Amino acid sequence: GNASLNLNGSIEASLEGKVDNLPLSLSLKGGPGTLAEAGKKTWPLRIDASASGATIKGEGAVVTIEDSNILQITTRISGNRFESLGPLIGVSVPAMGKFDLHADISSDGDVHEAGNLRVQIKNNRFSGSVRWEGKTPRPVLSGRLSAERLKLSDFEVSSKTAPKRRRTGLLDRPIKLDALNAMDARLEFTVKSVADSPMPVDDIRSTVTLTNGELKAPFRINLAGAPVGGQIQLRRRNNAPTVSFNANAEKIDVGQTLKQLKMTEMVTGTTDALEIKASSAGKTLRTLLEQAAFTLQLKPADMSYPLQIAGKTLDFTFSGVELTTRKGAPLAAVFEGMFNGTPFNGDVSTANLAGILKANALLPLRVTIKKADLNFKAEGII
Repeated sequence: GNASLNLNGSIEASLEGKVDNLPLSLSLKGGPGTLAEAGKKTWPLRIDASASGATIKGEGAVVTIEDSNILQITTRISGNRFESLGPLIGVSVPAMGKFDLHADISSDGDVHEAGNLRVQIKNNRFSGSVRWEGKTPRPVLSGRLSAERLKLSDFEVSSKTAPKRRRTGLLDRPIKLDALNAMDARLEFTVKSVADSPMPVDDIRSTVTLTNGELKAPFRINLAGAPVGGQIQLRRRNNAPTVSFNANAEKIDVGQTLKQLKMTEMVTGTTDALEIKASSAGKTLRTLLEQAAFTLQLKPADMSYPLQIAGKTLDFTFSGVELTTRKGAPLAAVFEGMFNGTPFNGDVSTANLAGILKANALLPLRVTIKKADLNFKAEGII
């Protein structure tokens, strides 16, 4: 490349090269400086860079007030491939298609702020601001991001890997938590609606905090018109990720929810309370699934399920349902209610979560139903 420095204080430079074996071009123009007012100097600056399909354009100035230098620059970063940002920012990023980013950046060397932030990834648009403070005992990231409409399919990471190999690799890939100890953070997220969810999802609100390596994300969400609240927690214990999740909701139309999820159209009715608790620990997703403990409770409930057998209808009405699994144990459901007008209770069990997720797996099935004049047991394979 080449560079020139002029006597009036302006500079020009252009460079061509490679970063991680990908072509990089960079041009910079700065100055000459101007004295805007007493004690304040302004040095105009323009930057253009491109690497493997991503471009960065920045225009602003370095403002000097007494002995303090502040960079103020309006930046636009865009490209056809989101992963092409990697060589420019020094961090590996996933492949998610086209992107466009605008921000007014201000930096004094210790505190970096991106205001008037607007980000578009495919059809998704975010706005907000972020701030990075690097002169604290532990760097701190803070900010807020909001979106009117979120399309989840736009964030699917593309890959040329065969589906079977990709699934295996994902389940057995080590989960790295080094970033949790690198900084503290407080980020607020809001989303008005999700476009491609199987059921209506809107008004998502969460404040994610990261303190001393522990991440907490309490959330509120409207799911099919019902308010749901809960929290996700992630931390490291014995050098392995530990995850916990809990959620609760008030009255939910269970039948309509299962229908929207395309699980069954035969169940109808509601529950007055839903509670979910889950926890696990492990260094890979497969281990997390194998070690998971999970409980889902629907109680009190008023749900109906008509079962057709040999031309006859067996009417089940459920007043309570509990779905549970423990570390490595089978997934089991315990239920109570009315069977053809008579009180009953029963349980169903199958493989553990890791076994259920296996492709082409044979799943054991055990069913028990008890009522005043009947004990029914069955075993089989799905």
